[in-house]
Formats: sequence, C-alpha cells, structure tokens
Amino acid sequence: MDFRLIDRLSNRTTALITKHPAGIPLVFGALLGLTIAAGFAGLAGLSDSNGFCLSCHEMAGASYQDYLQSPHYRNRTGVRAGCADCHLPHANWLAYAKAKVTASKDVYHHLIGTIDTPEKFAALRLEMARRVLLDLKASDSAPCRSCHDVSAMDPQAQGSGDMHQRIGTLGKTCVDCHQGLAHRLP
Repeated sequence: MDFRLIDRLSNRTTALITKHPAGIPLVFGALLGLTIAAGFAGLAGLSDSNGFCLSCHEMAGASYQDYLQSPHYRNRTGVRAGCADCHLPHANWLAYAKAKVTASKDVYHHLIGTIDTPEKFAALRLEMARRVLLDLKASDSAPCRSCHDVSAMDPQAQGSGDMHQRIGTLGKTCVDCHQGLAHRLP
C-alpha cells in the first residue's frame, strides 16, 4: 500500500494547525463530519439487505410472503428486486439519505410495539401502503425507473399499446397503473 498520499495529507494538516491554530476546530470538524458520513453510509448499506428488513418479524410475515409470490421475486428473466430496490431511490444520494432517515420510523415503531404483531401490522397496513404510494408518486416512481426503462420497452410485446411511451405526456407515473406487484393490496 502506498502511504505517500496519507503522508502528504498529514503534513499539510500539521502545517495548517501550526500556522493557523484556529484551524484546529476546522480539522476536527472535518474529521467528525467524515466519521459521521462514513458511519451513516456503513449502517445504510447494512440496512439495505433483505435480511435486515426481515429481521423484524412483521416484515417476515404477510409482506414477505406476498413478495415471494410476486414477479419481483420470481420471473422469466431471473432478475430479482430486493426490498431496497423498490423502497429506496437510487440516483440521488440526498433523496436516498432522506428515505433512510424516514424509514427509521419503521424500526422505531417495531421497537416500541406499534406494529409488533400481525394484527397490529394488518391494522396499519393500508396507511403504510398509501404512504409508500405517495412517496413513489412524488419521486415519479424513481425506484421503478432504476430498473425499468420506458425507452427500452417494446409496446407490441407488452400488450399495453403505447401507454408506456405516453406515460410522461399523460401526467402519470408507474404506480398509477401498477400496484400490488410485490405485495398484495391491503
């Protein structure tokens, strides 16, 4: 491993602190910011797995069983979409970070017992599904579009005519027509 870059960075940091003692808080602030960002990125990456999502028993119930029967799990092409593929935006890091922070409420509600039984989860399922659909509409179905490219679709092979080609001109997004694909509708 080549440590020259690290040495140069260390030397420049030392010179900055020696010449400008007021730079000490700046350096420590930068290091703290990098540490927090790296920690967030690491935890976010770990929590993107299906295993993490299924660690809450309420997710391993009806929602997961629905997913196992869906074309997002098993299909003719062998491409499988996981929880994070559909529930998180991919193209914009800021939107991704916001979605992760927002999703932490699900972990919170699991921990405090709001949705800790199949009955409690079922009672709130419609509200949760509506929230997900609103998020998907607000993002113009960005998670869908990270896998599905309208310009690559063959309208004749789909049986949908030219609806996919006209979707933008109609003011519609994927979830206006496609609901209940990975989870049954509540």
